[in-house]
Amino acid sequence: MHGENKKSGSLIPFETSRRVWSDPTCMLLVFVGASAEFPLNPSVDWLFYTGRLPADPIGRFLSTIDYLRQLITADDETRNLQASKLKQLHQQLENKRGQRIPATSYRDVLSMDMMYSIRSVPLVTGAVLSPCEKDMMVKDMSSIGEQMGIPDLPWSYAELCEQRKERLPLWVRSDFTNRLLQSYRRALGPVTYELLISAYPMLVEPELLNRLGLGKRILSAPIRWTLRPACQTGLIRTLYRILLPRQIKSAVLNWSKSTSLKRFGDNSSKE
Repeated sequence: MHGENKKSGSLIPFETSRRVWSDPTCMLLVFVGASAEFPLNPSVDWLFYTGRLPADPIGRFLSTIDYLRQLITADDETRNLQASKLKQLHQQLENKRGQRIPATSYRDVLSMDMMYSIRSVPLVTGAVLSPCEKDMMVKDMSSIGEQMGIPDLPWSYAELCEQRKERLPLWVRSDFTNRLLQSYRRALGPVTYELLISAYPMLVEPELLNRLGLGKRILSAPIRWTLRPACQTGLIRTLYRILLPRQIKSAVLNWSKSTSLKRFGDNSSKE
């Protein structure tokens, strides 16, 4: 199976992905899910190698998500060019360390982006993606990974779930886990950090939550109850301004302004 850009039924490649990755709250939830999963990843040492992740964990996650957003929402020519540049950047990092980044690490990152963007949609809009839409989102992101030379990518939602089922038992708590969680708290402050980890149960598999060892959070249920109504009424924009620290708020507001693509729940093609 391979990642040809062909229609799947009536779906057009990147159409659904662009809509999801044009919604700032969906992207924020990808950030939330990835921030929970990265500290347990067996290749997290690669993220510490450059020093960028522990020094600026929030900026590192946001820039990675924003880069993928740009790839997904770009035209085909720009996407191909940027994917090639990203491959070269990773090769430079490998040369500096004198060691190849495991292919599993690349797939793990794409797996997070795929799964958490798919899971974000019902949380934000109440809409349920169809099996074809889920498959197309996986194909879209795997086509980007294919351009970067990543092997053995999933090309359907079922394959994505199977790969995650095989990989997740390898996720373990380590010294890197503690250091990364501590860096989150330093960067966000105690209040926003509590909001972050309280949102984890909405997105992250229970087995990973157990390994993080954060315990039950009193704010988890209220966050789940209020997220969708806040998005549907527009209150979420006010909450962004009140609750988010400057670094995240700036990124979210930029995401809101950076595209005219129709988002889930919109009745018009432009905002």
